[in-house]
Amino acid sequence: MDVVCKNRKGQTTIVHTFRPRLAPKQRLCITELPGDCAQVRILTHKARRQLARTRNNATAGLQERAAAYRPGEFIFQEFEIVQDSMNLYQASVEGNPDWHLSIDPVQFITTALIDTEVAIVRGILPDTAKTGGIIEARLINTTMADTALLQIDVLVFDSLGVPLDHPQHYDMALVDLYAGIHVTQDTLDVRNSVLRFQMPGTFAVDQHAGLRLENTLVRADSGASYSAEWQGVAMLNEVTFVAPQGGVVLHQPAGKITNTRVLFSAGNGLTLVGDASAGVFDFLFIDGAQKNGLVLSGSGEVQISNARIENSSLMDVVVENQSRVHMLDCSYSADKEQVEQGSELTRSWTTGVLVVDAQGNPLEGVQVAIRDADGRLVVQDTTATDGFTQPIQLDEYRKTGNQKISFNPYLITLRFAGRDTTIQYQATATHVLEISLPAFFTGLADHGQALPQSFQLAQNFPNPFGRKTGRLETHIAYALPQAGAVSIVVYNVLGQEVLRKHPGQQSAGRHVLVLDARSLAAGVYIVEMQVHNVRLRRKMVVVQ
Repeated sequence: MDVVCKNRKGQTTIVHTFRPRLAPKQRLCITELPGDCAQVRILTHKARRQLARTRNNATAGLQERAAAYRPGEFIFQEFEIVQDSMNLYQASVEGNPDWHLSIDPVQFITTALIDTEVAIVRGILPDTAKTGGIIEARLINTTMADTALLQIDVLVFDSLGVPLDHPQHYDMALVDLYAGIHVTQDTLDVRNSVLRFQMPGTFAVDQHAGLRLENTLVRADSGASYSAEWQGVAMLNEVTFVAPQGGVVLHQPAGKITNTRVLFSAGNGLTLVGDASAGVFDFLFIDGAQKNGLVLSGSGEVQISNARIENSSLMDVVVENQSRVHMLDCSYSADKEQVEQGSELTRSWTTGVLVVDAQGNPLEGVQVAIRDADGRLVVQDTTATDGFTQPIQLDEYRKTGNQKISFNPYLITLRFAGRDTTIQYQATATHVLEISLPAFFTGLADHGQALPQSFQLAQNFPNPFGRKTGRLETHIAYALPQAGAVSIVVYNVLGQEVLRKHPGQQSAGRHVLVLDARSLAAGVYIVEMQVHNVRLRRKMVVVQ
């Protein structure tokens, strides 16, 4: 879908292209609209339907936004109506009586020729204002008997930019910040929103406060800047920080940081200072830091999973001040890695072992033993009905100061039907290692396995998968007690079919299908196996 803006001169521009993957009743902040946007449409391949008009308008229903003011400042908000037929509107506004609110005009008519009208909400915050509140503007269409409602969540700042009284929750909000934001107590919850710094400011969270950001963009307008430094509990998911002055700095971080991006920082990208062992850090993307990408300083024992760090001016990863970090399934340049003496970095990769016979059928009951370069036994497992072992974490190397210990190559020994074979393996990336045993090795009594007694669909591996994980393919294993024509169908959470694979007529036994993530958007999917009248389903997650 394309988000298309039309300005008052009639010129149109595509400002954003996206593929929505929304659950029922789920809302998503798609993009920020240009200031001269007078009309916005969502264009699809099948239909061109006007879903919204402007960032400040509605025809019916509820619109929410937030605005930040200092005491003594004037309140000015636009509420725009676009209507292509003759309609009579009545306008009203309610809020704090001390703010002297008004709306103009209080009555107007739209026609086919004059299809746009703007109602202006005005007011003033008293010099003594210390609390925010809600302004509610109503445009009642007396012709069509419907109402457009605008709710403005007002945040009041003092002269230092500290919120004197802030709401606990923002959703679907565009918040303009003129001096920053400082959370001193409780937890500030911001979802599906844009936090936009209009003047230089600080985004700060005190030690006894908390912050929850979800599906939120934090950025500064041209000529402004901001820094982000937190000491409290931070819960971040699907958050993007664009060009923070000193990056994002977390002191003794506790909480969960997932699917978070720090882009084009003027300093380090993400810095963890102090004990971070209580935190969870998963699916991080740090790009274009003007200094170092990821810095861990005095962080204790911490695991960073599924991080991608690139285009750092200095180092991608810096580990210092007695930090011990485990980098699991992380993509960055090993040449841009700095580990101070007394600190330690271990780099590891998740590996799946799939054992099949010469025809590609999964083999159950294969004993798998893995030893590192020094001969130490690190894994001992047995393949399940889908031919997989449990996911395995294999260390590539450990670095302390200038000393680097490599654990490669690994020796993988397979034992099946009384026979052994050994292969060599280098753990240098997240990988599904498929091992095919030759016919002479498995050719005992129908490969040493009885036919499945029922239809089975195993959980795909790896899961999740996609560009963010560095694993673009997943394996779907299934079992057939009798021959049949098989279809593997992928549905989104709305129940819409997005992909169908036809392995075709297959014999009784165990089979594996490889699925590529490149054609799928990020999200949760349902995988269904269809054969005869049987329908079996599993949940699958794609991260892009």
